[in-house]
Amino acid sequence: MKSKTTHRLRAACSKAGALLLLVVVAISFVAASGAWTSEPGGQVLETEGLDTAVATVDQLTGYVQGNGQLEAWRSTRLISRCYWDVPILTLVPEGTLVKKGDIVCQLDATEPSEYARTRKIRLIGIQAELATAELQAQIVKIGNRRRSMAAKRALDDAKFALAEYRDGNEPSTATRLQNESSLAADRKEEAAVRGVEIEDLYRKGVATAWELENTSFAMLDAEQQWEQLTGQLTLHQQYTARREVFSLEGRLEQAEANFDETKLRNELNLTQAEFAKLSDNRRFAHYTRYLGYALDSVEACTIRAPHDGRVLHANSWHRRGRGRTEIEEGAEVDFRQAVIDLPDYSRFVLKAWVNGAEINKLNIGQPAEAIVPALGDRELTGTVAEIDRFPTTRNRYNKQTQYSVTIDFDSEANNLVGLSPRMDATVEIQVLDEENILQVPVDSIVHTDEGASVIVSNGMQLEPREVALGISNDESVEVMAGLDEGEVLIVDPPFDLQERVFEAATLAN
Repeated sequence: MKSKTTHRLRAACSKAGALLLLVVVAISFVAASGAWTSEPGGQVLETEGLDTAVATVDQLTGYVQGNGQLEAWRSTRLISRCYWDVPILTLVPEGTLVKKGDIVCQLDATEPSEYARTRKIRLIGIQAELATAELQAQIVKIGNRRRSMAAKRALDDAKFALAEYRDGNEPSTATRLQNESSLAADRKEEAAVRGVEIEDLYRKGVATAWELENTSFAMLDAEQQWEQLTGQLTLHQQYTARREVFSLEGRLEQAEANFDETKLRNELNLTQAEFAKLSDNRRFAHYTRYLGYALDSVEACTIRAPHDGRVLHANSWHRRGRGRTEIEEGAEVDFRQAVIDLPDYSRFVLKAWVNGAEINKLNIGQPAEAIVPALGDRELTGTVAEIDRFPTTRNRYNKQTQYSVTIDFDSEANNLVGLSPRMDATVEIQVLDEENILQVPVDSIVHTDEGASVIVSNGMQLEPREVALGISNDESVEVMAGLDEGEVLIVDPPFDLQERVFEAATLAN
Protein backbone atom coordinates (compact mmCIF):
# COMPACT_ATOMS: atom_id res chain seq x y z
CA MET A 1 0.00 0.00 0.00
CA LYS A 2 2.83 2.35 0.88
CA SER A 3 4.68 1.60 -2.36
CA LYS A 4 1.58 2.39 -4.51
CA THR A 5 1.08 5.69 -2.68
CA THR A 6 4.72 6.54 -3.17
CA HIS A 7 4.48 5.71 -6.88
CA ARG A 8 1.40 7.89 -7.35
CA LEU A 9 3.06 10.70 -5.44
CA ARG A 10 6.14 10.48 -7.65
CA ALA A 11 3.97 10.48 -10.80
CA ALA A 12 2.02 13.50 -9.59
CA CYS A 13 5.26 15.31 -8.81
CA SER A 14 6.61 14.44 -12.26
CA LYS A 15 3.46 15.72 -13.98
CA ALA A 16 3.48 18.86 -11.87
CA GLY A 17 7.09 19.34 -12.80
CA ALA A 18 6.29 19.00 -16.49
CA LEU A 19 3.46 21.48 -16.21
CA LEU A 20 5.74 23.81 -14.38
CA LEU A 21 8.34 23.38 -17.13
CA LEU A 22 5.72 24.13 -19.79
CA VAL A 23 4.66 27.26 -17.94
CA VAL A 24 8.26 28.28 -17.51
CA VAL A 25 8.90 27.76 -21.26
CA ALA A 26 5.89 29.86 -22.15
CA ILE A 27 6.79 32.57 -19.62
CA SER A 28 10.39 32.60 -20.73
CA PHE A 29 9.37 32.71 -24.40
CA VAL A 30 6.94 35.53 -23.71
CA ALA A 31 9.48 37.29 -21.57
CA ALA A 32 12.09 36.98 -24.27
CA SER A 33 9.77 37.89 -27.13
CA GLY A 34 7.27 40.40 -25.80
CA ALA A 35 3.57 40.48 -25.00
CA TRP A 36 0.54 39.11 -27.01
CA THR A 37 -1.95 41.54 -28.47
CA SER A 38 -5.35 40.48 -29.77
CA GLU A 39 -6.57 42.00 -33.01
CA PRO A 40 -9.42 41.12 -35.34
CA GLY A 41 -8.34 38.58 -37.94
CA GLY A 42 -5.25 37.30 -36.12
CA GLN A 43 -2.73 37.62 -33.28
CA VAL A 44 0.80 38.92 -33.81
CA LEU A 45 3.75 38.36 -31.51
CA GLU A 46 4.98 41.92 -31.42
CA THR A 47 8.79 41.73 -31.14
CA GLU A 48 9.33 38.42 -32.98
CA GLY A 49 6.79 39.09 -35.74
CA LEU A 50 5.30 35.55 -35.55
CA ASP A 51 1.87 35.35 -37.14
CA THR A 52 -1.12 33.75 -35.52
CA ALA A 53 -4.50 32.90 -36.92
CA VAL A 54 -7.93 32.11 -35.56
CA ALA A 55 -9.81 28.95 -36.53
CA THR A 56 -12.87 30.27 -38.38
CA VAL A 57 -15.99 28.82 -39.96
CA ASP A 58 -16.33 30.21 -43.47
CA GLN A 59 -16.69 29.33 -47.13
CA LEU A 60 -13.82 27.27 -48.54
CA THR A 61 -13.11 27.62 -52.25
CA GLY A 62 -10.37 26.22 -54.46
CA TYR A 63 -9.14 26.91 -57.98
CA VAL A 64 -6.90 25.26 -60.55
CA GLN A 65 -5.07 27.60 -62.87
CA GLY A 66 -3.93 27.13 -66.43
CA ASN A 67 -2.76 28.94 -69.55
CA GLY A 68 -3.84 28.43 -73.11
CA GLN A 69 -5.13 29.88 -76.37
CA LEU A 70 -8.57 30.72 -77.66
CA GLU A 71 -9.99 28.74 -80.55
CA ALA A 72 -13.23 28.88 -82.46
CA TRP A 73 -15.58 26.20 -81.14
CA ARG A 74 -16.01 24.90 -84.68
CA SER A 75 -13.34 25.20 -87.33
CA THR A 76 -13.39 23.36 -90.64
CA ARG A 77 -10.30 22.83 -92.76
CA LEU A 78 -11.22 22.95 -96.43
CA ILE A 79 -8.90 20.81 -98.54
CA SER A 80 -8.50 20.34 -102.27
CA ARG A 81 -10.35 17.22 -103.36
CA CYS A 82 -9.28 17.60 -106.98
CA TYR A 83 -7.11 14.65 -108.05
CA TRP A 84 -5.01 16.93 -110.23
CA ASP A 85 -2.45 19.53 -109.19
CA VAL A 86 -4.23 22.70 -110.27
CA PRO A 87 -3.67 26.42 -109.74
CA ILE A 88 -5.93 28.71 -107.74
CA LEU A 89 -7.98 31.04 -109.96
CA THR A 90 -9.81 33.09 -107.32
CA LEU A 91 -9.52 33.18 -103.53
CA VAL A 92 -11.59 35.06 -100.96
CA PRO A 93 -9.32 37.44 -98.98
CA GLU A 94 -8.39 36.51 -95.44
CA GLY A 95 -10.70 37.81 -92.74
CA THR A 96 -13.76 37.83 -95.01
CA LEU A 97 -16.99 36.78 -93.31
CA VAL A 98 -18.81 34.24 -95.45
CA LYS A 99 -22.13 32.44 -95.24
CA LYS A 100 -22.84 28.78 -95.67
CA GLY A 101 -22.71 27.86 -99.37
CA ASP A 102 -20.60 30.86 -100.48
CA ILE A 103 -17.74 30.17 -102.92
CA VAL A 104 -14.48 30.77 -101.06
CA CYS A 105 -12.03 29.37 -103.63
CA GLN A 106 -12.14 28.54 -107.34
CA LEU A 107 -9.55 26.14 -108.76
CA ASP A 108 -8.67 25.75 -112.44
CA ALA A 109 -10.79 22.86 -113.78
CA THR A 110 -9.37 22.86 -117.35
CA GLU A 111 -7.21 19.74 -117.03
CA PRO A 112 -9.78 17.48 -115.30
CA SER A 113 -12.46 18.71 -117.73
CA GLU A 114 -10.33 17.77 -120.76
CA TYR A 115 -9.54 14.41 -119.19
CA ALA A 116 -13.25 13.77 -118.61
CA ARG A 117 -14.02 14.62 -122.26
CA THR A 118 -11.45 12.15 -123.63
CA ARG A 119 -12.63 9.45 -121.24
CA LYS A 120 -16.24 9.89 -122.38
CA ILE A 121 -15.14 9.33 -125.99
CA ARG A 122 -13.14 6.25 -125.05
CA LEU A 123 -16.08 4.90 -123.06
CA ILE A 124 -18.29 4.95 -126.17
CA GLY A 125 -15.86 2.60 -127.95
CA ILE A 126 -15.54 0.36 -124.91
CA GLN A 127 -19.33 0.15 -124.63
CA ALA A 128 -19.46 -1.04 -128.26
CA GLU A 129 -16.75 -3.61 -127.57
CA LEU A 130 -18.60 -4.75 -124.50
CA ALA A 131 -21.85 -5.15 -126.46
CA THR A 132 -19.96 -7.15 -129.12
CA ALA A 133 -18.44 -9.38 -126.44
CA GLU A 134 -21.87 -10.01 -124.94
CA LEU A 135 -23.31 -10.94 -128.40
CA GLN A 136 -20.31 -13.19 -129.02
CA ALA A 137 -20.95 -14.94 -125.74
CA GLN A 138 -24.57 -15.54 -126.80
CA ILE A 139 -23.40 -16.93 -130.15
CA VAL A 140 -20.98 -19.25 -128.39
CA LYS A 141 -23.77 -20.49 -126.13
CA ILE A 142 -26.00 -21.20 -129.14
CA GLY A 143 -23.17 -23.00 -130.99
CA ASN A 144 -22.39 -24.99 -127.86
CA ARG A 145 -26.00 -26.06 -127.60
CA ARG A 146 -26.09 -27.08 -131.27
CA ARG A 147 -22.87 -29.12 -131.01
CA SER A 148 -24.02 -30.72 -127.79
CA MET A 149 -27.29 -31.78 -129.41
CA ALA A 150 -25.45 -33.26 -132.43
CA ALA A 151 -22.99 -35.15 -130.20
CA LYS A 152 -25.83 -36.40 -128.04
CA ARG A 153 -27.77 -37.54 -131.10
CA ALA A 154 -24.73 -39.39 -132.50
CA LEU A 155 -24.20 -41.03 -129.11
CA ASP A 156 -27.83 -42.15 -128.95
CA ASP A 157 -27.67 -43.48 -132.53
CA ALA A 158 -24.59 -45.52 -131.67
CA LYS A 159 -26.30 -46.94 -128.61
CA PHE A 160 -29.43 -47.78 -130.58
CA ALA A 161 -27.43 -49.38 -133.44
CA LEU A 162 -25.51 -51.61 -131.05
CA ALA A 163 -28.65 -52.62 -129.21
CA GLU A 164 -30.52 -53.16 -132.47
CA TYR A 165 -27.87 -55.47 -133.88
CA ARG A 166 -27.11 -57.30 -130.65
CA ASP A 167 -30.71 -57.79 -129.61
CA GLY A 168 -32.43 -57.84 -133.01
CA ASN A 169 -30.50 -58.28 -136.27
CA GLU A 170 -27.90 -60.74 -135.06
CA PRO A 171 -30.32 -63.21 -133.39
CA SER A 172 -32.69 -62.91 -136.39
CA THR A 173 -29.94 -63.62 -138.91
CA ALA A 174 -28.62 -66.56 -136.87
CA THR A 175 -32.13 -68.03 -136.58
CA ARG A 176 -32.77 -67.56 -140.31
CA LEU A 177 -29.50 -69.26 -141.23
CA GLN A 178 -30.19 -72.09 -138.80
CA ASN A 179 -33.68 -72.61 -140.26
CA GLU A 180 -32.42 -72.48 -143.83
CA SER A 181 -29.62 -74.91 -142.95
CA SER A 182 -32.14 -77.28 -141.39
CA LEU A 183 -34.35 -77.07 -144.49
CA ALA A 184 -31.34 -77.65 -146.73
CA ALA A 185 -30.43 -80.69 -144.62
CA ASP A 186 -34.00 -82.00 -145.01
CA ARG A 187 -33.93 -81.39 -148.79
CA LYS A 188 -30.53 -83.12 -149.00
CA GLU A 189 -31.93 -86.11 -147.13
CA GLU A 190 -35.06 -86.13 -149.29
CA ALA A 191 -32.89 -85.88 -152.44
CA ALA A 192 -30.78 -88.78 -151.19
CA VAL A 193 -33.90 -90.92 -150.54
CA ARG A 194 -35.28 -89.90 -153.91
CA GLY A 195 -31.99 -90.85 -155.56
CA VAL A 196 -32.01 -94.28 -153.96
CA GLU A 197 -35.59 -94.80 -155.12
CA ILE A 198 -34.83 -93.64 -158.71
CA GLU A 199 -31.69 -95.74 -158.79
CA ASP A 200 -33.70 -98.76 -157.67
CA LEU A 201 -36.40 -98.05 -160.28
CA TYR A 202 -33.72 -97.57 -162.92
CA ARG A 203 -32.27 -100.99 -162.15
CA LYS A 204 -35.78 -102.40 -162.50
CA GLY A 205 -36.15 -100.60 -165.81
CA VAL A 206 -38.99 -98.47 -164.65
CA ALA A 207 -37.04 -95.17 -164.54
CA THR A 208 -35.12 -93.73 -167.41
CA ALA A 209 -31.51 -92.66 -167.44
CA TRP A 210 -32.57 -89.07 -167.73
CA GLU A 211 -34.56 -89.33 -164.47
CA LEU A 212 -31.59 -90.94 -162.82
CA GLU A 213 -29.34 -88.16 -163.99
CA ASN A 214 -31.79 -85.48 -162.82
CA THR A 215 -32.07 -87.12 -159.45
CA SER A 216 -28.28 -87.15 -159.15
CA PHE A 217 -28.14 -83.47 -160.03
CA ALA A 218 -30.89 -82.74 -157.47
CA MET A 219 -28.95 -84.61 -154.79
CA LEU A 220 -25.80 -82.67 -155.62
CA ASP A 221 -27.63 -79.35 -155.61
CA ALA A 222 -29.32 -80.10 -152.25
CA GLU A 223 -25.94 -81.06 -150.75
CA GLN A 224 -24.31 -77.88 -152.09
CA GLN A 225 -27.10 -75.69 -150.67
CA TRP A 226 -26.81 -77.42 -147.34
CA GLU A 227 -23.02 -76.92 -147.25
CA GLN A 228 -23.41 -73.29 -148.31
CA LEU A 229 -25.98 -72.51 -145.61
CA THR A 230 -23.98 -74.40 -142.98
CA GLY A 231 -20.93 -72.39 -143.98
CA GLN A 232 -22.87 -69.10 -143.78
CA LEU A 233 -24.16 -70.01 -140.33
CA THR A 234 -20.67 -70.92 -139.13
CA LEU A 235 -19.24 -67.70 -140.67
CA HIS A 236 -21.95 -65.60 -139.04
CA GLN A 237 -21.53 -67.16 -135.63
CA GLN A 238 -17.76 -67.14 -135.55
CA TYR A 239 -16.85 -63.95 -137.48
CA THR A 240 -19.57 -61.76 -138.97
CA ALA A 241 -21.58 -61.23 -135.76
CA ARG A 242 -18.47 -60.63 -133.65
CA ARG A 243 -17.03 -58.18 -136.19
CA GLU A 244 -20.26 -56.23 -136.40
CA VAL A 245 -20.62 -56.06 -132.58
CA PHE A 246 -17.00 -54.95 -132.29
CA SER A 247 -17.58 -52.28 -134.95
CA LEU A 248 -20.76 -51.00 -133.31
CA GLU A 249 -19.10 -50.95 -129.87
CA GLY A 250 -16.22 -48.92 -131.37
CA ARG A 251 -18.70 -46.56 -132.93
CA LEU A 252 -20.39 -46.17 -129.52
CA GLU A 253 -17.07 -45.49 -127.78
CA GLN A 254 -16.21 -42.94 -130.46
CA ALA A 255 -19.59 -41.25 -129.98
CA GLU A 256 -19.05 -41.14 -126.21
CA ALA A 257 -15.56 -39.67 -126.64
CA ASN A 258 -16.91 -37.14 -129.13
CA PHE A 259 -19.68 -36.22 -126.70
CA ASP A 260 -17.18 -35.66 -123.85
CA GLU A 261 -14.87 -33.70 -126.16
CA THR A 262 -17.78 -31.55 -127.27
CA LYS A 263 -18.64 -30.76 -123.66
CA LEU A 264 -15.05 -29.74 -122.89
CA ARG A 265 -14.77 -27.67 -126.07
CA ASN A 266 -18.06 -25.97 -125.27
CA GLU A 267 -16.86 -25.13 -121.77
CA LEU A 268 -13.59 -23.80 -123.18
CA ASN A 269 -15.37 -21.68 -125.77
CA LEU A 270 -17.76 -20.33 -123.18
CA THR A 271 -14.90 -19.59 -120.77
CA GLN A 272 -13.04 -17.68 -123.47
CA ALA A 273 -16.16 -15.74 -124.36
CA GLU A 274 -16.88 -14.95 -120.72
CA PHE A 275 -13.26 -13.95 -120.16
CA ALA A 276 -13.44 -11.57 -123.11
CA LYS A 277 -16.66 -10.11 -121.74
CA LEU A 278 -15.18 -9.76 -118.23
CA SER A 279 -12.11 -8.09 -119.69
CA ASP A 280 -14.28 -5.56 -121.50
CA ASN A 281 -16.36 -5.11 -118.37
CA ARG A 282 -13.20 -4.45 -116.36
CA ARG A 283 -11.98 -1.89 -118.87
CA PHE A 284 -15.41 -0.27 -118.87
CA ALA A 285 -15.43 -0.10 -115.06
CA HIS A 286 -11.84 1.20 -115.07
CA TYR A 287 -12.61 4.01 -117.48
CA THR A 288 -15.90 4.75 -115.73
CA ARG A 289 -14.10 5.06 -112.39
CA TYR A 290 -11.54 7.46 -113.78
CA LEU A 291 -14.26 9.41 -115.52
CA GLY A 292 -15.92 9.69 -112.10
CA TYR A 293 -12.63 10.94 -110.65
CA ALA A 294 -12.48 13.59 -113.35
CA LEU A 295 -16.09 14.70 -112.91
CA ASP A 296 -15.66 14.79 -109.12
CA SER A 297 -12.50 16.84 -109.57
CA VAL A 298 -14.30 19.33 -111.82
CA GLU A 299 -16.97 19.74 -109.14
CA ALA A 300 -14.33 19.90 -106.39
CA CYS A 301 -12.61 22.82 -108.11
CA THR A 302 -15.38 24.99 -106.68
CA ILE A 303 -14.86 25.12 -102.90
CA ARG A 304 -17.82 26.37 -100.87
CA ALA A 305 -18.17 27.26 -97.20
CA PRO A 306 -19.86 24.42 -95.25
CA HIS A 307 -20.99 26.88 -92.57
CA ASP A 308 -20.75 30.54 -91.58
CA GLY A 309 -17.30 31.72 -90.61
CA ARG A 310 -14.29 33.93 -91.28
CA VAL A 311 -11.82 32.91 -93.97
CA LEU A 312 -8.24 32.07 -93.00
CA HIS A 313 -5.80 30.90 -95.66
CA ALA A 314 -4.19 27.61 -94.67
CA ASN A 315 -0.62 28.90 -94.80
CA SER A 316 1.96 27.57 -92.42
CA TRP A 317 2.48 30.08 -89.60
CA HIS A 318 6.14 29.14 -89.49
CA ARG A 319 6.62 29.84 -93.19
CA ARG A 320 4.38 32.90 -93.11
CA GLY A 321 6.69 34.35 -90.43
CA ARG A 322 9.48 34.05 -93.00
CA GLY A 323 7.46 35.80 -95.68
CA ARG A 324 6.51 32.61 -97.56
CA THR A 325 2.95 31.67 -98.47
CA GLU A 326 1.55 28.59 -100.16
CA ILE A 327 -2.08 29.62 -100.59
CA GLU A 328 -2.57 32.58 -102.92
CA GLU A 329 -4.07 33.24 -106.32
CA GLY A 330 -1.99 31.51 -108.99
CA ALA A 331 -0.39 29.06 -106.55
CA GLU A 332 -0.71 25.36 -107.37
CA VAL A 333 -2.34 23.07 -104.84
CA ASP A 334 -2.06 19.29 -104.54
CA PHE A 335 -4.69 16.69 -103.88
CA ARG A 336 -5.82 16.84 -100.23
CA GLN A 337 -3.75 19.97 -99.57
CA ALA A 338 -5.33 22.36 -97.07
CA VAL A 339 -6.57 25.55 -98.72
CA ILE A 340 -8.72 27.39 -96.18
CA ASP A 341 -9.45 27.23 -92.46
CA LEU A 342 -12.99 28.36 -91.72
CA PRO A 343 -13.49 29.03 -87.98
CA ASP A 344 -16.96 29.90 -86.72
CA TYR A 345 -16.61 33.00 -84.52
CA SER A 346 -20.10 32.78 -83.06
CA ARG A 347 -18.67 30.76 -80.19
CA PHE A 348 -15.22 30.23 -78.66
CA VAL A 349 -13.42 27.66 -76.54
CA LEU A 350 -10.16 27.83 -74.63
CA LYS A 351 -7.58 25.07 -74.95
CA ALA A 352 -5.77 25.36 -71.62
CA TRP A 353 -2.88 23.39 -70.13
CA VAL A 354 -3.15 22.19 -66.53
CA ASN A 355 -0.44 20.71 -64.35
CA GLY A 356 -0.67 16.93 -64.10
CA ALA A 357 -0.63 17.06 -60.29
CA GLU A 358 -3.98 18.91 -60.30
CA ILE A 359 -5.82 17.08 -63.08
CA ASN A 360 -7.64 14.76 -60.63
CA LYS A 361 -9.41 17.81 -59.18
CA LEU A 362 -11.14 18.58 -62.48
CA ASN A 363 -14.53 17.36 -63.66
CA ILE A 364 -16.75 18.12 -66.62
CA GLY A 365 -19.09 21.04 -65.95
CA GLN A 366 -16.97 22.88 -63.35
CA PRO A 367 -17.22 26.69 -63.64
CA ALA A 368 -14.22 28.59 -64.98
CA GLU A 369 -13.17 32.22 -65.46
CA ALA A 370 -10.70 33.27 -68.13
CA ILE A 371 -8.82 36.54 -68.66
CA VAL A 372 -7.75 37.70 -72.13
CA PRO A 373 -4.81 40.15 -71.77
CA ALA A 374 -4.96 41.25 -75.43
CA LEU A 375 -8.44 42.70 -74.87
CA GLY A 376 -7.67 44.66 -71.71
CA ASP A 377 -7.98 41.68 -69.36
CA ARG A 378 -11.51 40.96 -70.50
CA GLU A 379 -13.13 38.30 -68.33
CA LEU A 380 -14.97 35.34 -69.82
CA THR A 381 -17.07 32.82 -67.91
CA GLY A 382 -17.48 29.23 -69.01
CA THR A 383 -17.43 25.59 -67.96
CA VAL A 384 -15.09 22.63 -68.38
CA ALA A 385 -16.22 20.83 -71.55
CA GLU A 386 -13.46 18.28 -72.13
CA ILE A 387 -10.47 16.81 -70.28
CA ASP A 388 -7.80 14.85 -72.13
CA ARG A 389 -7.36 11.32 -70.83
CA PHE A 390 -3.61 11.23 -71.48
CA PRO A 391 -0.89 13.70 -70.52
CA THR A 392 1.60 15.25 -72.88
CA THR A 393 4.78 17.30 -72.88
CA ARG A 394 4.23 20.59 -74.67
CA ASN A 395 7.80 21.12 -75.92
CA ARG A 396 11.34 19.96 -75.37
CA TYR A 397 12.14 22.92 -73.15
CA ASN A 398 9.26 22.31 -70.73
CA LYS A 399 9.39 18.68 -69.61
CA GLN A 400 6.56 19.10 -67.11
CA THR A 401 3.65 16.72 -67.71
CA GLN A 402 0.45 18.61 -68.50
CA TYR A 403 -3.11 17.86 -69.60
CA SER A 404 -5.16 19.69 -72.20
CA VAL A 405 -8.49 20.99 -70.88
CA THR A 406 -11.20 22.57 -73.06
CA ILE A 407 -13.22 25.47 -71.59
CA ASP A 408 -16.47 26.30 -73.39
CA PHE A 409 -17.72 29.89 -73.37
CA ASP A 410 -21.41 30.53 -73.94
CA SER A 411 -21.90 33.25 -76.56
CA GLU A 412 -25.00 34.61 -74.80
CA ALA A 413 -23.26 35.02 -71.42
CA ASN A 414 -20.05 36.63 -72.73
CA ASN A 415 -18.94 39.49 -74.92
CA LEU A 416 -17.12 37.71 -77.77
CA VAL A 417 -16.59 40.83 -79.90
CA GLY A 418 -12.94 41.15 -80.83
CA LEU A 419 -11.98 37.60 -79.91
CA SER A 420 -9.91 35.70 -82.45
CA PRO A 421 -8.17 32.33 -82.51
CA ARG A 422 -4.74 31.91 -80.95
CA MET A 423 -5.23 34.74 -78.42
CA ASP A 424 -3.49 33.90 -75.13
CA ALA A 425 -5.64 33.60 -71.99
CA THR A 426 -5.32 32.49 -68.39
CA VAL A 427 -8.04 30.51 -66.67
CA GLU A 428 -9.12 29.66 -63.13
CA ILE A 429 -11.30 26.58 -62.74
CA GLN A 430 -13.29 26.39 -59.52
CA VAL A 431 -12.79 22.92 -58.09
CA LEU A 432 -13.94 23.56 -54.50
CA ASP A 433 -16.89 25.50 -53.05
CA GLU A 434 -18.06 24.43 -49.58
CA GLU A 435 -20.02 26.44 -46.96
CA ASN A 436 -19.55 26.47 -43.15
CA ILE A 437 -16.12 24.85 -43.10
CA LEU A 438 -13.91 25.12 -39.97
CA GLN A 439 -10.60 26.09 -41.52
CA VAL A 440 -7.11 27.25 -40.63
CA PRO A 441 -4.14 28.41 -42.74
CA VAL A 442 -2.16 25.64 -44.43
CA ASP A 443 1.08 27.05 -42.97
CA SER A 444 -0.20 26.50 -39.45
CA ILE A 445 -0.15 22.71 -39.85
CA VAL A 446 2.83 20.88 -38.33
CA HIS A 447 3.40 17.40 -39.75
CA THR A 448 4.96 14.81 -37.42
CA ASP A 449 5.33 11.05 -37.41
CA GLU A 450 2.05 10.79 -35.47
CA GLY A 451 0.13 12.93 -38.00
CA ALA A 452 -0.96 16.54 -38.41
CA SER A 453 -0.86 18.96 -35.46
CA VAL A 454 -1.16 22.66 -34.68
CA ILE A 455 0.27 24.81 -31.88
CA VAL A 456 -2.59 26.47 -30.01
CA SER A 457 -2.13 29.55 -27.84
CA ASN A 458 -4.19 29.55 -24.61
CA GLY A 459 -3.34 32.81 -22.93
CA MET A 460 0.18 32.33 -21.60
CA GLN A 461 0.52 28.68 -22.67
CA LEU A 462 1.38 27.02 -25.98
CA GLU A 463 -0.25 23.62 -26.51
CA PRO A 464 0.32 21.13 -29.37
CA ARG A 465 -2.94 19.72 -30.68
CA GLU A 466 -3.45 16.76 -33.04
CA VAL A 467 -6.05 17.52 -35.74
CA ALA A 468 -7.87 15.60 -38.45
CA LEU A 469 -7.76 17.39 -41.83
CA GLY A 470 -10.21 17.41 -44.72
CA ILE A 471 -10.44 19.33 -47.96
CA SER A 472 -8.05 22.16 -48.72
CA ASN A 473 -6.95 24.79 -51.19
CA ASP A 474 -3.63 26.57 -51.61
CA GLU A 475 -4.17 28.74 -48.49
CA SER A 476 -6.60 27.03 -46.09
CA VAL A 477 -7.39 23.51 -44.94
CA GLU A 478 -10.47 22.05 -43.28
CA VAL A 479 -10.13 20.85 -39.66
CA MET A 480 -12.52 17.99 -39.07
CA ALA A 481 -11.56 17.25 -35.44
CA GLY A 482 -9.21 18.47 -32.71
CA LEU A 483 -9.92 22.21 -32.89
CA ASP A 484 -12.80 24.55 -32.12
CA GLU A 485 -13.85 27.76 -33.77
CA GLY A 486 -12.14 30.83 -32.32
CA GLU A 487 -9.03 29.08 -31.06
CA VAL A 488 -5.78 30.87 -31.79
CA LEU A 489 -2.83 29.02 -33.34
CA ILE A 490 0.62 29.96 -34.56
CA VAL A 491 1.18 30.23 -38.31
CA ASP A 492 4.46 28.78 -39.61
CA PRO A 493 5.99 28.22 -36.15
CA PRO A 494 9.82 28.14 -36.01
CA PHE A 495 11.42 24.72 -35.70
CA ASP A 496 12.98 25.45 -32.30
CA LEU A 497 9.60 26.52 -30.96
CA GLN A 498 8.05 23.28 -32.26
CA GLU A 499 10.74 21.23 -30.50
CA ARG A 500 10.27 22.97 -27.13
CA VAL A 501 6.46 22.83 -27.23
CA PHE A 502 6.27 19.17 -28.28
CA GLU A 503 9.02 18.20 -25.79
CA ALA A 504 7.21 19.93 -22.94
CA ALA A 505 3.95 18.23 -23.94
CA THR A 506 5.69 14.86 -24.00
CA LEU A 507 7.06 15.35 -20.51
CA ALA A 508 3.66 16.49 -19.27
CA ASN A 509 2.04 13.28 -20.52
